[in-house]
Amino acid sequence: MSSISGKPGVTFYAVMFVMLFLTTVLHELTHLLTALALGVDTFAFGLGRVSLRPPTDFEWQTTLISISGPLFTLTMGLFGAWLAIGRKIAFGYDLVFVAFYQRLLAMTMSIVTGNHNDEARVSLDLGLPWWGLPSVFIAVLAAALFLSSRRLRFGFLVLFLSYVTASLGYTLLIYLDGQLPGQGLCDSIMAPFYDPAFGCAADA
Repeated sequence: MSSISGKPGVTFYAVMFVMLFLTTVLHELTHLLTALALGVDTFAFGLGRVSLRPPTDFEWQTTLISISGPLFTLTMGLFGAWLAIGRKIAFGYDLVFVAFYQRLLAMTMSIVTGNHNDEARVSLDLGLPWWGLPSVFIAVLAAALFLSSRRLRFGFLVLFLSYVTASLGYTLLIYLDGQLPGQGLCDSIMAPFYDPAFGCAADA
């Protein structure tokens, strides 16, 4: 699925749009499978979050559940960079950009809302500032994105259109989350920001 260097077409952005949804689900599925493997009860699964009922004595297990999703996303981004840099395949840029955008958006939400994302919770568990681990993930993916862009000769226009594509995709994802068949309010990616009276538990 290659593209002429520096001149990706509509298909390139359409694939990025689809991959944004697919990889977001896979990110959350990684949380879910890790939780199930550790015997943690899960009661809600949405496009943007997994809700857990971990026992009070589960400490390192919940840390592992939290970091599993970002590790999947980081691995996906580095694989994309390998495709872009090593094989000169434009699809690799799709993967690395989506990975970078996801983690950057998650950290931005942590800053704006004060509700810590996956890596931020793990940073706190490790006794680090909440922004420590998120910054490392974003820096690695930013470097991978930069090198991928140079290898494929993608300029700022591609970066801008990728940003627009990802922003539209996440807007749609947030709108759909919690409204799909079998989902409820507490399945939504926005659930952590609802009033506690709704009774939505912490997410992963």
